[in-house]
Amino acid sequence: MERRKIAPTSFQVGTYSAVRSYLKAIEATNSDDPKTVIAKMRELPVNDAFTPNGRLRPDGRMVHDAGRRANGTC
Repeated sequence: MERRKIAPTSFQVGTYSAVRSYLKAIEATNSDDPKTVIAKMRELPVNDAFTPNGRLRPDGRMVHDAGRRANGTC
């Protein structure tokens, strides 16, 4: 935000959240095997500015607390 002087868009924040979750799963498994990584992504909770209390369901959908941010505000 400092460099561009504007906040990131929802799309940018969502992309950051997804990539961050993916990289955390790779780090936790020490593997880049897709089946291993996706299994770990389903285990790990997602708690960031875009996805508070999120979970990746077995069907691939992300669920999270609607209307709440990670800091507990609406």
